[in-house]
Amino acid sequence: MTERQLVNIIKYSPILVLPLIIIIIFILEIINFKKSFEENYNRVSNYLIEKEEKLLEKNSTIAIEILEYNSTLNGQKIDGNIIFDLFKNINKKTNDYFFIFDTDGKVIVHSYLRHLEGQILKNSEVEHYKYATNKIIDKNNDSTYIEYYWQNPTTNKLEKKISFIRKIPHTNLIIGSGFYPNDLVKVAENQRDTLVKEYRKRLNGAIALASLMIIISMFLAKNISNKLVFAFENLNRSINKKEEELETLQKDIENKVITRTQKIEEDFKKMENIASVDALTKVYNRFAFFKELDKLKGKKFCLIMFDIDHFKDINDTYGHDIGDFVLKELCQVVNNKLRRGDIFTRYGGEEFIIIFPNSTIQATVSIANRIRKDIENHDFKKVPKVTVSLGVIEVKANTSQEVFLKNVDIALYKAKENGRNNAVIFEEE
Repeated sequence: MTERQLVNIIKYSPILVLPLIIIIIFILEIINFKKSFEENYNRVSNYLIEKEEKLLEKNSTIAIEILEYNSTLNGQKIDGNIIFDLFKNINKKTNDYFFIFDTDGKVIVHSYLRHLEGQILKNSEVEHYKYATNKIIDKNNDSTYIEYYWQNPTTNKLEKKISFIRKIPHTNLIIGSGFYPNDLVKVAENQRDTLVKEYRKRLNGAIALASLMIIISMFLAKNISNKLVFAFENLNRSINKKEEELETLQKDIENKVITRTQKIEEDFKKMENIASVDALTKVYNRFAFFKELDKLKGKKFCLIMFDIDHFKDINDTYGHDIGDFVLKELCQVVNNKLRRGDIFTRYGGEEFIIIFPNSTIQATVSIANRIRKDIENHDFKKVPKVTVSLGVIEVKANTSQEVFLKNVDIALYKAKENGRNNAVIFEEE
């Protein structure tokens, strides 16, 4: 992603995101309100029906008590007008609807179809009269609700009706009261219409508010995006500057590290040289000797071990300073006879060893004799004469250090036993 693309994302994201969030919230609010509206409508409808059913039960109970109190059922003929007046005061909330049938299906009282009083409807030619009457008679031993179709006096149409019926104690009479669910639905629909008007009013207000919020959010988002872009550009410039400073610092550190590394390597070489070189004679020391031997493991090479004859007498006679001078002078004489790759070491005191990695025993013996003669003929100035005795050995591959050092030492001592100032080759006995 390029820097320009990133700037555009920062710039336009708030402008797009904030209005989108408001729209989503608005849609969710509409969905929630619609759901609440539907639930409320269903709840109102169910509540009205349950309320009406309870009212039917209550009215039937009260009506029976009134009838018994007025002795209208004690063997006297039931007067429909009297009963009608009684029920009119009780049953106003159920459209003044009530009826009394006997168990033979005869209409004793009917609140609004007075012309049916005295008729036996269970055999009526009118199908819905016949069906409803038979259903009432069949349930005469129960206090229960029944459903059937009956003419609604409000609409003059056959509509579904729910009635509560119960047997009047100690008689063959059945009293009932009912209602038309459609009437209650109309009440619920009226409430629904009221809710719809409220819903539309709230919806229009919400749309206006959402539009205003979108305009405000776009204005705010633009300001926010401009500030974000400005902050991002400042941050980017700061980062670039820091990167340049960091790059400069890194180069400086790298140069210092390189310089320091070179210094460490030089110091290490100096330390290694100090650790490997004899301080007096400037040739390799005993430590360097064994280090070089490790490199020759598994290889064939030749070795010369020699020491200065009667060196103790030189120290005792001329002093240790002269002895040190002799050691240094002798090393210079020997170095002049060695080839590149030959390893000259001070093994200890006046004893020296020379390693010849690429030499035959014959060539090594020849070098040993030249060294011996050069030392014998060299003018050491402060002492009259210096000689050396030498032991020479050819080391075979994989011979242990302990063995060949012991053997070359044996050759050296044989040279001394032979009168000194000579070279002896080690030979297996």
